[in-house]
Amino acid sequence: MNKKIKSIHYNYITTNLINGKQYIGKHSTNNIDDDYLGSGAMLRRAIKKYGKQNFKREILCMCKSDSEALENEEKYISEYNTIVPHGYNLTLNGGYIGDGILGSSIFQRKLELMETCPQFLNELVDLYNEYVELCFKKNISNKELERLQFLNKLQDFKNERILTIIMIQNEKRKQKT
Repeated sequence: MNKKIKSIHYNYITTNLINGKQYIGKHSTNNIDDDYLGSGAMLRRAIKKYGKQNFKREILCMCKSDSEALENEEKYISEYNTIVPHGYNLTLNGGYIGDGILGSSIFQRKLELMETCPQFLNELVDLYNEYVELCFKKNISNKELERLQFLNKLQDFKNERILTIIMIQNEKRKQKT
């Protein structure tokens, strides 16, 4: 498969024009006017709720490479304070899990546990549900904020395959009740 090389790399900030919450991200493209707002889970939920027309993207800086944009992302997330609940970013590093982690034996073992051990999966689903609930809570206590920051460190939520397994398990739970 021949992938087209993306030649434009930048960091951006997307702002919800209704509530002022923001999202920092990086993007690589060949069309700077592609209307890309971001791909973060919390941002996607907000766009669905408020409508794409209520969001504005601004380019913060142009970069020479995708890796340079990735390096800048953490700096901008901290600078603009866009971590949930203040904004839509879930982690300081934009949810990036790092090269090679999908093939790591530890990661593969977690996937096996999730697929074969209901107790492990149920615990992870409970943590994920708590995480989402805290992310959307209007007034958050210091204790809840500490819990949210702890849950932010659980990188398992950032992988699409794990998230899919969690969502399927959530649907199964709902059907049983």
